[in-house]
Amino acid sequence: MIRHYRLLLLALILVVPLTAKSQMFTGTIAGGMGGAGRAAVDGGEAAFLNPATIAHLRQYFVGGHYQRGSHPREGDFSRYSIQAADGTPGNLIPGAFAYTKQSIDLPTGEYRSDTDYQTAVASMISDNIALGIAGHYLKQAGSSGDSEQINGHLGLLITPTETFGFGLVAYDVSPFEKSAPVSRR
Repeated sequence: MIRHYRLLLLALILVVPLTAKSQMFTGTIAGGMGGAGRAAVDGGEAAFLNPATIAHLRQYFVGGHYQRGSHPREGDFSRYSIQAADGTPGNLIPGAFAYTKQSIDLPTGEYRSDTDYQTAVASMISDNIALGIAGHYLKQAGSSGDSEQINGHLGLLITPTETFGFGLVAYDVSPFEKSAPVSRR
């Protein structure tokens, strides 16, 4: 029985990073950890990384991020985001709203602009397990065409101790054909 759990854990470790490419924004904390942070509880990145982390917030949070840079393969980019979250203890269900805008000038001379609206809710289903769900609307416009995507993410956060957590996220879970965006990069 334990062997099966080990195989499942190994499969998740191998598969989860492949699915994480559908995420458009990584904040400063997760970016500083190489894109990790699905189990980190930070109000500024909660709705972007793992909607289940919102269940651990204990206050109001309003924040923003701005990133600008250049990458040899991805070209010049700029992105900004704002997020508002409410995790006060009196809430029936903690939630968050996030807005992200991104512009990319690819080395090929093409350009793309992405706008993403996301709303998320979460709840503790036991003392150390949180479950979250997020819905988002992504609009992409660029020299290779325009597209729209309505989709969702599911998040799970297991925190066996106060200082250790294990997070799983399934991004863009909708099977609808309309939900397929143009190439991310």
